Amino acid sequence: MAELGVEIAGVGTAIVTRDPEVLGVVRGLYKGFLSTGSSGWRIEMKVEAAPSPSFAGDLVVRRDGDRAHFAVRRGDFAGTLDLSRPPVPGRPRAARRASRPSWLS
Repeated sequence: MAELGVEIAGVGTAIVTRDPEVLGVVRGLYKGFLSTGSSGWRIEMKVEAAPSPSFAGDLVVRRDGDRAHFAVRRGDFAGTLDLSRPPVPGRPRAARRASRPSWLS
């Protein structure tokens, strides 16, 4: 197990994992808060295969104003789709993201 110390607002936490990629992500996200001091908290992180998500009943699309505008919401994602704008050749039509509360991107 590898351990990485993070201290924020005087609270020391040890991030413990067997996965070097997880440690790299945490190191990059909290590079200004890395510490070598003692930790009052311990968080163990591991990587596991996740079951395939079920989208049944999870995705909501509704018209937002005129016929070319749609609001899209699913889980922690919300956005708008504007079909009145011409698509950019070679790129899929993009939804404008409204929110995505996630600490790991």
